[in-house]
Amino acid sequence: MNERMYRWSCAWLTTCAAAWVGCGRTGDASLGQIADAIEATDPVVWINQVNTTVTGDTISKTGGQQALEDTGATSSQTIASGDAAMQYTIDETSRFRFVGFAHTTDWHAANMDYSFRMQAGHADVYEHNTWKANILVAVNDVLKIDVVGGIAHYYKNGALQYTSGLAPTYPLRITTSMIDSSSSIKAAKVSTSSAPGPVTWVNQVNTTVTGTVITKTGGEPFAEDAGAASQ
Repeated sequence: MNERMYRWSCAWLTTCAAAWVGCGRTGDASLGQIADAIEATDPVVWINQVNTTVTGDTISKTGGQQALEDTGATSSQTIASGDAAMQYTIDETSRFRFVGFAHTTDWHAANMDYSFRMQAGHADVYEHNTWKANILVAVNDVLKIDVVGGIAHYYKNGALQYTSGLAPTYPLRITTSMIDSSSSIKAAKVSTSSAPGPVTWVNQVNTTVTGTVITKTGGEPFAEDAGAASQ
């Protein structure tokens, strides 16, 4: 195997779950795991509802007073630790409401750690009811907040808008606070990360597994004669 092919093979092997360990001398080649990106995929189940109604995938303010923060709800899903994401779809751009992550069951905006404040064509970034960044929005835009590695990020249609300097406090849950009558949050979703389980290696040839590491321990140096596949 020439040097160019050797380097290409090494780069390729580091990204494969089913791999052939033959890129280096005996005892040198090891494979690690690559974590998947966080995506919000699970529909939010709303609880602790006050003056709200859920219809399909939309929660709306159907009681309380106009222009008063007297309406809200929280998700039944909670994130005890680690990475998480939430997203929703803009269904209208004029009414005043908040949605985001909070670490308490109090849905008022002042208690939201990471949130979007929607009104008059904006879904601005607010943290504990303090402005952080402007975001202009249109109907059908998808807004997302994720917390990855202890850092919160805000997105519009997949494009990063703002990176927070506020460390997360757990447990996190989705909360919404609605001020204007008929305010709504559509298609709210949440997901949490979970550490991937260890790979179970099968079909091993000239390899040894020690803990979470698989190593070439037999065969010839620089020969593609060692490998394994994940179960």
